[in-house]
Amino acid sequence: MGTTRVLVVGAGAAGSAAATVLAQAGAELEVVIVGAEDRLPYNRTTVNKGLLSGAVDDAGIALPGLDLLGVTWRLGERVVHLDPANRSVRLAGGEQLAADAVVLAVGARPRRLPVEARGANRMLTLRSADDTARLRRQLTPGAPVLVVGAGLIGTETSGVLRRAGHPVVLVDAAATPMAPLVGPTVAEWIVREHRAAGVDVRAGTTVQSLGPQADESLWATLSDGTQLTAAVVLPALGVRPDTDWLAVSGVLGDALAGAVAVDDRQRVIGRPGLYAAGDAAAVPGPDGRPVRIEHWGAALAQGRAAARAVLADLGLGEPDEHPPAVELPSYSTYVHDTKLTILGWPQLATQELPLLGTPADDRFAVALLDQQQRLVGAVGVGGARAVNQIRDLLHRRAPADELGRSRR
Repeated sequence: MGTTRVLVVGAGAAGSAAATVLAQAGAELEVVIVGAEDRLPYNRTTVNKGLLSGAVDDAGIALPGLDLLGVTWRLGERVVHLDPANRSVRLAGGEQLAADAVVLAVGARPRRLPVEARGANRMLTLRSADDTARLRRQLTPGAPVLVVGAGLIGTETSGVLRRAGHPVVLVDAAATPMAPLVGPTVAEWIVREHRAAGVDVRAGTTVQSLGPQADESLWATLSDGTQLTAAVVLPALGVRPDTDWLAVSGVLGDALAGAVAVDDRQRVIGRPGLYAAGDAAAVPGPDGRPVRIEHWGAALAQGRAAARAVLADLGLGEPDEHPPAVELPSYSTYVHDTKLTILGWPQLATQELPLLGTPADDRFAVALLDQQQRLVGAVGVGGARAVNQIRDLLHRRAPADELGRSRR
């Protein structure tokens, strides 16, 4: 009897979590992880924060415990084709790898700035440790930076750069950036905090044109007529699934562009032996509709769930007869020196209610409601206690009137 092989495509958070669980199956299982980066998985959440600021070094972001028995890491190699029927892939160099099960943990890649620009070597993304190293090499002390996109990454990065003494212009097309992630009250507070810290926020503004200058910096023209110079332009416009190479495979779902639709155990729908986890997976949301969750913790949880499903389907683990509960998304970030805790599904919200204090206080929190007056999200600013106390209500998407009763 031959050894059973599982192939994991992608060596990020989801892929490393899957590998850790699969390795527990022991000698009966061969696990092969193929990753495009030429290094073992690391904490990617640090690339625009601790790694960028220098608070941690390159060695300090490595994930521990990845010297796993029975796991082969094929790093610095890219998969370019998937044959779903035969559960095999082709690498860029032409090699074919077949397996009994394939876990797609392919992650996502940054969206490009929709502006043509010469001098593109000064327009950098910030997604990987190599991106951070490249940015640090190009930033001389006090060099001005243009950040395009005031979402989560743009907000975090602007704070790090300001603390390092860089003038920062933060441009976003939305009138109230971050509102879809945190609601309008917290989003307006974030803009005020940016400006108080010296970030030049240009809301409702876009970049119209870019070009090089004699000193290798870039000039930019904004839609409000402003012309400025930046040593570096950082597009922070979100990400999209890194699945272009899967377009002809038939595994991409129709509900979300570029995503791989999976069931509640990370099995690719309609494709036995295939599984998906992480940024590229469209998982069942709280209302049953597929959603993508672009958070480190979600990628880890999905990678582990996919591995457990693989082991159960291969007869190497116990099948779970109970349908898993939809996990409540939860993550935190910092706006300059203040911590934000974000729970639930803010993108489903249409209105909000005060939960604690006001934006004038050191700590405040809001609850987010959908059109049916159900609790779908909460954001705590300066402390997490108020939002953590309503986790159960959020998980159940309880009616808003239960919030009042729970606080009596």
